[in-house]
Amino acid sequence: MTSARQLALALGLSGASGVAVLAATMEPGLGLAAFLGVLGAYAVWRAPVRTTFLGLMFLALTVENPAERPFAAQWQSPLFRLGEVLFTGLHHQVPLPFLRVSGMELLLLVLAGVVLARKAWGLPVEPPPLPAPKPLARALVLSFAAVLALEAWGLGRGGDVKQSLFQMRTLLFTPVVTALGLYALRGREDVVVVGKVLVLAATYRALLGAYFARVVAWPHQVWPPYVTTHTDTVLFALALLVLAARWWEAPTPGRLGEAVGWGLPILYGVYLNDRRLAWVTVAAGLAALYLVSPWNRARRFVTRAALVALPVLLAYGVVGWSSGRSVFKPVQAVKTVVAPEPYGTSADTSTEFRVLENFNLVQTWRGSPLVGSGFGHEYQEVVPLPDISRFMPDYRYLPHNGVLWLLGVGGVLGFCALFLYLPVGVFFAVRGYHAAVRPDERALLLVGLAAVIAYWNQAYGDMGTQSYTSVWTLAPLLALAGQLASASLAPHPLAPIGGEEQSA
Repeated sequence: MTSARQLALALGLSGASGVAVLAATMEPGLGLAAFLGVLGAYAVWRAPVRTTFLGLMFLALTVENPAERPFAAQWQSPLFRLGEVLFTGLHHQVPLPFLRVSGMELLLLVLAGVVLARKAWGLPVEPPPLPAPKPLARALVLSFAAVLALEAWGLGRGGDVKQSLFQMRTLLFTPVVTALGLYALRGREDVVVVGKVLVLAATYRALLGAYFARVVAWPHQVWPPYVTTHTDTVLFALALLVLAARWWEAPTPGRLGEAVGWGLPILYGVYLNDRRLAWVTVAAGLAALYLVSPWNRARRFVTRAALVALPVLLAYGVVGWSSGRSVFKPVQAVKTVVAPEPYGTSADTSTEFRVLENFNLVQTWRGSPLVGSGFGHEYQEVVPLPDISRFMPDYRYLPHNGVLWLLGVGGVLGFCALFLYLPVGVFFAVRGYHAAVRPDERALLLVGLAAVIAYWNQAYGDMGTQSYTSVWTLAPLLALAGQLASASLAPHPLAPIGGEEQSA
């Protein structure tokens, strides 16, 4: 069948679907959604997987998730309705009770089906996928299998089906998105593209937050409890690290201007985000960048500058340690991490709550340290917590600390199976970094290392494993790290590392 006939058939099916839904529901919006859905499925079938993958990445990082109550639920951007379609159950959007997946999940399943169909029938729509490290691919399969096994284990022990699906769905799709990235992305060709997607998405989210604060809220004496969401923390931090890594590997005036020009609005987004986890993630990423890289020009420059500025930095830290002034906010953020107030003395009720919650999570893990409880179970509230069920009725199914929670869900064995792909990805990012020659590739591999740090920080600090922002900031970078490591280390991926020293 020719392309013109295929397009005509797709338009006919789309029109018929739209008319049928309109006749059944008398909702023009639903009829249009059905028309666009069928037409979109045809576009996904015809387009290269790479195009659809990068498009989904950009949408996942820019469109707000209604479940996160963006802008403190006091304003909706023009993309909010699209966010409802992408991130909430489609059964809320169309009168089909069985359609209990989000638009993002449905699109990922369709994309995975397209990949399988093209491989099964040998359709030459795109070039064959690049080689990927087998240990990373196997670790992704292990993680996917571990999620399903813990789902079955938890339900077999009387777990709640509905709650288990909320608990496991993003964990299930993280290895899926990474595997799709291994298939779709083109290694060196997409190094700059993926970095641009991260920076553009972060800039958009920061400017949107600034618009809400300075145009919608503050001029009208509205003081929302937050402006940007918790998941924006990961995006902002990684975008800043993209800019820093690009300068680090090629410290030219042009790249310095790029870092400053794009970094300033993103830094303002971090300020509006008002979360110490953002600064901790940026600092940890910069520390990893410094420690992993050889003594190149940037590392020597930064080391000399730090030694010269050390007296001033020490004085700033000493004065700011006990000061509450906003100019010393970075010092206070460090203080709350390295020297938190003893339990019972802090005025921060959120911190007090999480201390008790973490204790209960550890006690839950101790009840079954090897295999855990499986999905669908609450954590054990050994020490009673303040009642927040009015605002979060299911808080014992999804606690803040995702690391300790999943240790209780999977035990040591399940936890290691779930996350083995993270240290494997770090291994290949570092190995590929030292073997790579091109500055853009080396910068991307450093950001891939930082993405694991950001994911882990967010998981430990605030339900990071439950966010599609975390999925789409981690998975593409891990996939590219695997591809670049395979390309740089060919033909033997365990050959001795060479070329670690660069001239100043």
